[in-house]
Amino acid sequence: MGMPRAGSTWLHRELNFRGDCKLAKNKESFYFQGFLGDRETRETYWQNYADSVNDNAIALLGDITPSNGYATLDQLLEYSKKLSELGLIGKPVLTLRDPINQVVSLTQFQKSMPMGLRSKQQISEWVYTVINKTAIHNQEHLNAELIMKHGISAFNSGLSMEFWPTWEKTITNYLTVFGEVYIQFFEEMFNEEENRSLQNWLGIEYEPMNFTRKIFSFPSPNQLSLEEKKKVFSMYPKMKDNYDYAVNVWGQEKIDSIWWNPYK
Repeated sequence: MGMPRAGSTWLHRELNFRGDCKLAKNKESFYFQGFLGDRETRETYWQNYADSVNDNAIALLGDITPSNGYATLDQLLEYSKKLSELGLIGKPVLTLRDPINQVVSLTQFQKSMPMGLRSKQQISEWVYTVINKTAIHNQEHLNAELIMKHGISAFNSGLSMEFWPTWEKTITNYLTVFGEVYIQFFEEMFNEEENRSLQNWLGIEYEPMNFTRKIFSFPSPNQLSLEEKKKVFSMYPKMKDNYDYAVNVWGQEKIDSIWWNPYK
């Protein structure tokens, strides 16, 4: 399900390269945000799953949309009911990323997006084109002011972190409905051990993934100075909420080993 800017596009492509996984044609279905809001399209969405339920060659059906984290508890309950009616079991996957790097990556993504591309459908189609043709390379240096500027643009287009629920809320909702959630960290996902664990959780036979293939190639968020990072961190209260939640769940030592510590 995501979170946004945490490797989901790469994962979508890698799984779709396999012959035994069938994911939604377009990454970013926006099922819970109304992109598939009309009855006919929703029926088509579920029919795609129904058509593959009895296909023994398909081991995994799925929908990778980072903004699925937006889903309310009621939406997830309804979704789980639909899965059960088809004889399917939901196995949510959540990837967390250093909050500061996540919003920097979102800014870089916004700057790479063609002008005028703002609707959910346009974004979905653009991402699909990128996945299947070429990678996006944006090497422009960012600073705190530029991130703030594009943060406003992202807010107006509905892509801002301010629209995202806190990680605690997302995880709680998914645990309530599905009982289990596979949680991984973006900083640790590009290695064999982590991907063996993920594929085991998904119930598919292990196949190596291509860790060198990049979809969106951006400079490291570490290009920001310490002062700029602190300035960006202060922009979004949810950054603090998410960082504090991660430390509370996984411990300061673990988080310090993979993320920047905003309190040092």
